[in-house]
Amino acid sequence: MEQELPDSSSWKKKQCSEQFPILEHHVVEWVDRANLKRVPINDYVLKITTEKLISKLSVISQEDYTDFVVSNRWINNLKHRHNLRSKKKRGEGGDFDEKLIPGMRQELRAILDDFPLHDVFNYDELALQ
Repeated sequence: MEQELPDSSSWKKKQCSEQFPILEHHVVEWVDRANLKRVPINDYVLKITTEKLISKLSVISQEDYTDFVVSNRWINNLKHRHNLRSKKKRGEGGDFDEKLIPGMRQELRAILDDFPLHDVFNYDELALQ
């Protein structure tokens, strides 16, 4: 007997369904706040932020993140589900609210506290352009 293949649209729906709605809610909320502050976000930043959220949520959430890995596939599906897109930031440097800098520095220091100093690099040290 031949096995019936699932309808391609239902298969896609299964692939893109929300496995962890609480986690996704918090990730999307973080992205929204970062966008308001005009903080650039790439997939790596999204992955690290999600991993930090998992460590915090695993204590208080009903969701079980035991075997969950923040993969590129999961990030791409998240972006698709929540219509998160990469956008070029436009405008002059003067458009940035300089009052946000001290708070952002504190946030950065808090993030960097989790890493040993030999793993923290300055953008200039990486020869990125």
